[in-house]
Amino acid sequence: MGPPIAACVEIRDFRLLPSMADVLTAEERSKYCAYSRCTDAARFLVGRVLARSIIAQALACPQTDIAFVVASGGKPFLSGREDICFSISHSGNYVACVLWDEGAIGLDIEIAANAEETRRLAPEFCSDRECAWIHEGGERLAAQRCLTLWTLKEAYAKATGEGLDDPRTHEFALSDAVLAQRIGALPPGELQRWQFATAVKDDYTWSLACRADDGNSLALRDMCIEQVDLQVLLAQSKGAPYVF
Repeated sequence: MGPPIAACVEIRDFRLLPSMADVLTAEERSKYCAYSRCTDAARFLVGRVLARSIIAQALACPQTDIAFVVASGGKPFLSGREDICFSISHSGNYVACVLWDEGAIGLDIEIAANAEETRRLAPEFCSDRECAWIHEGGERLAAQRCLTLWTLKEAYAKATGEGLDDPRTHEFALSDAVLAQRIGALPPGELQRWQFATAVKDDYTWSLACRADDGNSLALRDMCIEQVDLQVLLAQSKGAPYVF
């Protein structure tokens, strides 16, 4: 497969979405219908359709052949292909998915509108050193730095599939550079296998975590996230071809 495949969708017209539900399994459709808020249901639906679309393109198979299983920690996997790792994230009107077959990968996005709430919760998920880094940049940068740390920790948790019992123990050392370094709570030799990247674009913070099974480095900063039109994704879910 090569480098990770990543794509995102901006939801602008919620009226298009119900017709996409045909691609869901009975279990997924039940979960989709159980959401009390239409925005949450829409993000779940688009996330599943986008993941199937990327995987179908990568494996050259129909979307109907793709089935997901959920591990005990809640991480979804592709049934019968444990070597393929994918991660779905959504915030605001954006839904994104990343796919890779050379190791673990996790993606998290967060809209800037949630920055103040994240900042209020910072003592619950940030270490003392991380909190110091948040405030050393002054009031203007503090909220954004909270989002950076939150999305990095979420991306790491999604990549491992193990969750974070105490996010404060999963510490990052950051600077103003794009790349972040994970420190602490990792066995000797494991740190070198992990790579992280974080960036801000269009009022969203995007963070990515990956662990290469072969130990080779991956240029995360060079990875492109393809933006897919919702109408195109709708047509692709109905069988029309689309190449990422």
